[in-house]
Amino acid sequence: MSVLKTISIFLLLPLFFSRQVSSAETEEGKFLRVARTGSPVVRPQAARKLASFGEAATKEVRSYLAEHGGNVASLGPDVVGVLGRLPGDDIRELLWQSVNDPSFPWRPAAARSLAETARPDEFKTVSGFLNDSLAAVRLSGLTALEVSQQQSIQAVRARLEDQDDRVRRGAARLLDLWGRRWALAWPLEELKREDRYFESETGKKARFAAFGLLKKNLGGKWLYRPDRSPTTPENVEAIKAIRADWSKLLTRPAPRLPNVAKAGSRIENEVLGLEIRSCRKGEFFLRWTEDDALHLGTGNPIRVQLAEGTVKLLRRDLPGILSSVGDQRLWGDPGCDMEVYRWVRNPSEIVTFVLSKGAEKQEDLRPEALERLTSRLLLTIPAGTGDPARNSYERELIRSALSSVGGPVK
Repeated sequence: MSVLKTISIFLLLPLFFSRQVSSAETEEGKFLRVARTGSPVVRPQAARKLASFGEAATKEVRSYLAEHGGNVASLGPDVVGVLGRLPGDDIRELLWQSVNDPSFPWRPAAARSLAETARPDEFKTVSGFLNDSLAAVRLSGLTALEVSQQQSIQAVRARLEDQDDRVRRGAARLLDLWGRRWALAWPLEELKREDRYFESETGKKARFAAFGLLKKNLGGKWLYRPDRSPTTPENVEAIKAIRADWSKLLTRPAPRLPNVAKAGSRIENEVLGLEIRSCRKGEFFLRWTEDDALHLGTGNPIRVQLAEGTVKLLRRDLPGILSSVGDQRLWGDPGCDMEVYRWVRNPSEIVTFVLSKGAEKQEDLRPEALERLTSRLLLTIPAGTGDPARNSYERELIRSALSSVGGPVK
């Protein structure tokens, strides 16, 4: 055999094997596989491509579910997020079953899929997502109202007091779309945010999102720089110019903002932070400060005054509680569930402990030291009160969220 012929055969081998694989796997099957197991970057694109196959995609999904015991969760969030676009009443019924199941890990994806493709007989139900316990599902309620063109002014206006700034911005955008231009007072206020949650630039992220919304809805060309402090002379003048342009559009006085929507300042003297992100229970951000205060949420958080000496005792006991973990800082595997503990050991050092897992349950993820700390922290969190905002952070909700991530708090 000539050298040239040998080289040609080796060059053709990859093509041969790719044809063999493709002949055993349908095109829609390939995109279903990539949307489930590919890198996080390509999964959304693969899911959208899968949906474009219509009936063939439905058939592929049915086949997959039949082979996996009807486990919709195993499809992953990206595939669940496009199921509403597929033909087949059985597929849609699976979506409704999923969104109505509080233990289903991808409820936000299921809710978004239903909202984006809402049918006339579903409008009332999907708009009910506005009152869900998960902020991402509440956002889907706003999407449903926009898609259906049902102007439920009061229901959307209530979300302007939401604890989640993404929901407040979404509500303001929708109300402005419906001609309630006064609602832009909410993103306007966010241009002044400078808050942080430890190393997370929560205020900066909000400034970018709010400015993008205002540029699109008001169409101005202002010199505001969301990447810079709102107190720079240029940004101060830009905010004045934006407010002036907005004021010309108002037919009523500018509304008073609820406390949760006001730009908060940076919180000083942080001692300890607890961040919980649960795909089933939502997101919670707590921090304890040296002045015996507990701050609930981000932005302009709720401040709860604790008994004198509470945080001083915590600070005193923390080294002993956490000594048994040694140098370990991470437990579990990357996933949609996280518990993050931040201990400000000294002004220049924040020690972070992270528990993380996927959608599946994992027993005893939380080490004994963090178990002891969590039990102590729960005692400082108030039980339910008459304040709806504070109730969103009441003790049993936090306990439930912790249980869904690291396991039951003993």
